[in-house]
Amino acid sequence: MTSSSTPLPYSLADSALSGIAVPIFESILRADDNLFVWLYRKLNSRESQEKFRTAFSGYEQRYKQRHGLIKLLGMTEPIDIESIFTPIQVWDQKATRYIESIQALEPSSHPSRRRERHAFGQPKKDALDFANQEQYMMVRGGPGSGKTTFLKKMGLEALKSHRGKLKHSCIPVFIELKHFDPEQDTLEQIIEAEFRVCGIPEADQFAAKALQRGKLLILLDGLDEAPINRLDKALIQIRDFVRRYHRNRFIASCRLAADYSSFLNFTEVEIAAFDDAQIVQFLRNWFHSTLDEKSKTVQQFCELLRNSTTSGPQELTHNPLLLTLLCFIYDTSQNLPRNRSILCEESLDLFMHKWQVEKRVQRNPIYQDLNLPIEKAMLSELAYQGFEANRLFFSKEEVVEKIKTFLTENLNAPACLDGEGVLKAIEIQQGILVEPAQNVYSFSHLTFQEYLTAQYIDDHHQVDQLVAHHLLDRRWRDVFLLVAGLMRAGADELLLLMEKELQTFINTSNLRNLLGWSNKISERWNPEFSPVAKRAAALDIAGALAFSYMSMVDRPETTTTNSAHALKHARWLTRCLNSSLDSSLSRPRKIVRLSANCDALNDYKKRIQALGKEFRQQQIFNNINLGILRANLEKLKSQVPSHKQPNEMSGVFAKRVWRTWLQAFHLDPKWLQLAPEEVQALRNYLYVNTLMVECKQASVRVSRSNWEKIEAHMLQADGVV
Repeated sequence: MTSSSTPLPYSLADSALSGIAVPIFESILRADDNLFVWLYRKLNSRESQEKFRTAFSGYEQRYKQRHGLIKLLGMTEPIDIESIFTPIQVWDQKATRYIESIQALEPSSHPSRRRERHAFGQPKKDALDFANQEQYMMVRGGPGSGKTTFLKKMGLEALKSHRGKLKHSCIPVFIELKHFDPEQDTLEQIIEAEFRVCGIPEADQFAAKALQRGKLLILLDGLDEAPINRLDKALIQIRDFVRRYHRNRFIASCRLAADYSSFLNFTEVEIAAFDDAQIVQFLRNWFHSTLDEKSKTVQQFCELLRNSTTSGPQELTHNPLLLTLLCFIYDTSQNLPRNRSILCEESLDLFMHKWQVEKRVQRNPIYQDLNLPIEKAMLSELAYQGFEANRLFFSKEEVVEKIKTFLTENLNAPACLDGEGVLKAIEIQQGILVEPAQNVYSFSHLTFQEYLTAQYIDDHHQVDQLVAHHLLDRRWRDVFLLVAGLMRAGADELLLLMEKELQTFINTSNLRNLLGWSNKISERWNPEFSPVAKRAAALDIAGALAFSYMSMVDRPETTTTNSAHALKHARWLTRCLNSSLDSSLSRPRKIVRLSANCDALNDYKKRIQALGKEFRQQQIFNNINLGILRANLEKLKSQVPSHKQPNEMSGVFAKRVWRTWLQAFHLDPKWLQLAPEEVQALRNYLYVNTLMVECKQASVRVSRSNWEKIEAHMLQADGVV
């Protein structure tokens, strides 16, 4: 009886295991005469046939039950990986570009907020393409980057056989190395147990033959998670196992910081952070219910992220684990916390502690007596010193020295402390610090450095220094908001210091007159809006008038151009103060911007009629006589210069039209044609006002009386009521 001539008495094609049973199990069985004869005899009875049918189908079902579901972050019910999986992209680490200096990595060289390797020009490739291409593949990435999920997904693809995206016919075996004890078990025994538990007869023979014939896809998850006291032995056994059964396919995973290239000859790839398209795909996978589609949950969530007062949430979305955290929070509240420090703190704790608990990974202490509060204090010192020096990257030697100094001073650590070992433990176990280039370290997310910087400022009572030295530095904006959220006793001190500095900006008659105009013209507006919101809205419309002048002159005056850009901050301030008022201004703003120029003279009546309707509906600018504006524009329409006249005449006429609109709004042209230093002062003034409102919104609490005083002074010509 030979395997090539004798048919199987029981057709595996009839098995419930339609995915892998026919192409893989049958080929393994036919490869060995003795095993084939044994199976032939076993299958003579219907009872035995049912046993095999159950065993083969049971393997697929068991894999899906154990590795096809994912449960994270306190979820009450697990979710299907297939439903949530978003294809990942990777970098081939052989293509990693050598970085000549830390300075080449700093923001001045690469303005992108996210410090990723793609900033250095490396191409990305679909991870599944690598899995099809490479027989031995090492997937590396930071915590929560999706390594384990990718390995589990590759197993699911293998189970689909020709219907899946994995081009090689293999039986997947998923091995969690955090449970692997090389002193008690061998990898062969683990694989055999996977088959035996499903009821496959003679599982030891079956496993041995599958390994010899190269029919397995062996998924080694978490090389860095193997217990440290058994790590060397585990790696040696894995290396020998791979050499012994080199015909099989292997995919292993480990964190970026763990370097096992000396043990395993695997092609290394690094998981790339999610790009915008992957983020949207992930959100669509997460919020896929009929109710979500009807409510347009994905669009609303994306809009919330875009309109966030800080850039922190946007940066966190590029990490799958942190994006999961954001989805989980949004799913339960349909919002994100206004206090961003809460979100950052929860994200940081997730990396430093909770994620290990979720995965049930046992770690040795990073250093004796180094608990989370002390470690955060140590990291916050590094973060603050770097941020003060406008640095996001540190040399390895520098970080090691800071760790040694801190632990020596605060935990009485010996002078011979292995600071490099502590750094490596933080990198491997938590991923808070990463090594983006050889011997160069940074925080894994800029948001973490900003949050820890804010924590240092709050811990060391340096709010006065923050305001004195960094109030106008846009790079510190998120730090201000995080500090406001960390001040548990209230952000009054921060806001009062900011308001005191604010009064120094409005120091010319033009600026005082412009603010005085915004106050006077908005006094009789809709009383539902606060006075400061109405003043900001008036300045927003003034900005629209300034932009209208820019659009109708080939070379508009620089002063007007700069003033228009400075007044854009008035719109952001309006939005922060009252989003409904900002929305109601959308159409009036557009009409003014497109109408206050000579190009709109042909249909000025229609435009003024539409503007008047908007003003009446919103109850704004009710002291403007649009009838007089219409009459003045009618006169100008009959005076339009012909194309035969000199170009200078067109410029003069354009300015007459613009001044006519300004006159209707009771605006002196001088107030929109500011000197460069006045433009800068106005820009700074509006920026700080906006930042104050955002800090108040991000804070735990602020005294009502203090805030009422601050708000009453905002956008006032002399700073007092």
